Amino acid sequence: MPEGQSSEREVASIINTLPQDSFLYNYVNRVGGWTDGHLAYHVGIGLAALTQVVPVGYRLRAAGGGYCNLYVLLVGESTLSRKTEAVEIGEETVRGIGALLDRPGSPEVVTDLLAEQGRRMFSWPEFGTFLKDSEYGYLSRLRAILTEAYDNVPLSRTTVKDMRKKKKGEGDTIKALNPRLSVMAGCATDFLSDHTEPSDWTGGFFSRFLTLYFERERHLKKRVHDDVGEDYVQGLLQARRAAPEGTFAPCLGMDAAADAYWDQWACEIETKTRNARPDAGRSAMARAPGMAMRIASLLAWDFGMPRGQTPWYLTLAEVIPAIEIVKLHVESVSALSKSLARHEDGKILARLRAIIPVTPIPVATALQQLGVRKFLFQQFLETLICSGEVQMSQAVNGAPQYVSRVVASSTAGGGNVVPLVRPAPKSQSDGNGSNVAASIGPALSDTDLLE
Repeated sequence: MPEGQSSEREVASIINTLPQDSFLYNYVNRVGGWTDGHLAYHVGIGLAALTQVVPVGYRLRAAGGGYCNLYVLLVGESTLSRKTEAVEIGEETVRGIGALLDRPGSPEVVTDLLAEQGRRMFSWPEFGTFLKDSEYGYLSRLRAILTEAYDNVPLSRTTVKDMRKKKKGEGDTIKALNPRLSVMAGCATDFLSDHTEPSDWTGGFFSRFLTLYFERERHLKKRVHDDVGEDYVQGLLQARRAAPEGTFAPCLGMDAAADAYWDQWACEIETKTRNARPDAGRSAMARAPGMAMRIASLLAWDFGMPRGQTPWYLTLAEVIPAIEIVKLHVESVSALSKSLARHEDGKILARLRAIIPVTPIPVATALQQLGVRKFLFQQFLETLICSGEVQMSQAVNGAPQYVSRVVASSTAGGGNVVPLVRPAPKSQSDGNGSNVAASIGPALSDTDLLE
C-alpha cells in the first residue's frame, strides 16, 4: 500500500455511515464483491456515476463547490490494482441508465459533444495512452479544454468554413454554454511520472481530479459480476433522476451541527496548507473544501433531500463522509507527489522507489530492473537509504546484499475493526419478487487478504 494511505477497513467505515438504501452504499458493497480492487476506487466511480442523474443546474453555493460534475482518477500498479476493471464496471452502470459516454479524440470534438448536450461522461479505462498522446503537439490543447469544461467555462469553436461565412454575415459558431462534463479514468503510476509535470497537479489539469491512489489488499479467487446486483444498482441510480428533469428543492445551507463541523475542518486544512511545502499535496489541500462541497452535494442528491419539494439543510450525514472521502484524495496526491519529478534524475529515483518492495530483493535484481549504469544506480540507492525510505542488508562473507522498502509504522487496522460490509437488510425486493439484498457480493471481510 502507498505509504500513509488508508486501508480498506477505514474506507469501509466511511461507507458504513451512509444510508443502506443509498446508491453509493449499495454500489460499493456490491461491486466490492465482484472485484478485489480497493474499495476507494468504487467510492470514486460511484460518485462519478451520480453526476449523470443530477440536474444540470443543481449546485450548492458555498465553499466554492461549483456544479456537480466530477473528474475521478484511479491510480495504481499496472494490472494488479484492478483500476481498469473498476472503471469498466462504472461504464456499464452509466450506460445502463442511458447516459452519454464518450472518449473524444480531438479538442474540437469535446466542444461539439458538449454543445449537443451539456451533461456528459468521458471515460478512459487506460488513461496512460491519452496522457502520452496529449503531452505535446496538437492534442495538448485537449487537456486545456477538459480543464475549462471542469470549471464549467462556456466553450466555443469556429471552423475555417464558418470563418469565411462570418465575413459574409453567415454561419454560427459552435457553442457549449453550459458544460457539465464528468470524467472517470484509470492510470498506472509510471505514466503519471513520465507524462505529467508538477505544475499539472499544483494548478493545472490534474488538480481538478478526485485522485485515488491505492494498491490491492484482497484477493478474490473468482471475480464474477452479479447480473441481478448490477440491475439493482442501475435501478437505484435511475430512480435518482429528477422528475421532471431540472427540478430540485432549494438548499438553505448547513444546519448548526454541520456548519460547526465544517468550520473546524476548514480551519485545520487551512493550517496544514499554509505549513505544507509547495507541491501537489499542498494544492490538493487548498482545493479540498471545494471538492468536499461537490461530494456533499452529490451525497445529498443520493440521499433524497433535494429531490423533494421542501427546502432543506445540509447535515452531518453528508458533510462527514464527504470530508472523509476528500481526505483519501489528499492522502493519495501527497503520496503521488514524491514520484512527480521535475527532471530526469527525479523520474529515475521515482522508478527505483516503485521497484523496491517491502519484501527484500537482491540488489542485483533492483539494478537489472532499473536499467541504468551501476554507478548511477548506487547514487540513487544511496539517496533513498539516506532519506530512510530504503534499507540494505550488510554484506557478509560475499553473500548477496538485499534491499527493501521501509514501511512507516501505522495503527491502521488495530483496535476495534469495523466490518467491511454492514449486514444487508433482511428483506428488500426489486419489484419482481427476488430478494436483491441476498445477491450482494460476499462480505469483503470474508475474502482472502493479501499479505
